[in-house]
Amino acid sequence: MQRKQPDVVQQFGEYLQNSTAEFADIQPVKDAEAKLHNLLNDSHKAKAFRAIGQAGTGSLIAFWKDNKATDFKRAPVVWLSSEGFPNSVFASSFEEYLSLLPYGTGFIYDVLSNYYFHKQSPQLQPAPQEKFTAAKIKSYLKQNISQYKGHAEFLTWLKDEATVTVASAPLDVIEKAIQHHPDLAAWLKH
Repeated sequence: MQRKQPDVVQQFGEYLQNSTAEFADIQPVKDAEAKLHNLLNDSHKAKAFRAIGQAGTGSLIAFWKDNKATDFKRAPVVWLSSEGFPNSVFASSFEEYLSLLPYGTGFIYDVLSNYYFHKQSPQLQPAPQEKFTAAKIKSYLKQNISQYKGHAEFLTWLKDEATVTVASAPLDVIEKAIQHHPDLAAWLKH
C-alpha cells in the first residue's frame, strides 16, 4: 500500500495558526479574499491569487496562478506589496518558499526591492548579486534566529515535518523564480 504524501501547505497553515511563539514576520491572513481585493483593487485579478500569509507590513505572500491550468498548491509564490512595489514572484514552489522563510520576510522584501530598483536604474542600484554577499545573507538568518523565539522550533518543523531544508543559496532561489515566471508587476498593470 502506498503511503499518502502529507499536504505541506495545509500543515504549514496549521503550524502558522497554532504556533505559540513567533518564528518569522508572518501571520495568518484574516479575510484573505477581501484583503486581496483591497490590495489589488481588481476582483478579477484577485481570483488568480490565494493568500498564504501576511508580513507585518501588510504585504501578502500568496500563490499565483500564472497559468490557469495550475493548481494553487503547485503555483509559484509571490510578494504582493502593500506599498505598491515590489510585486514579484520569488519562489517557484511552496517548498522553495518554506526554504526561504528562515531568512525572514525582510530578506525577501529587500531582495525583491533591490531587483526592482536595479531594473529601474541599473547604473544607480547594484545588482542583487553584488549587494547581497554571503555575509549579508547570513546576517538575515542570524537576525531572525535572535529575534524570534520560535525560530529554532520552526527549523525543526521544517526539517522533520515538511522535509524542507533551509536554502543554502537563497538569492539563487529567488533569481531563478523571477527568471522562470512571468513578470508579476507587468501582469498586474494590464
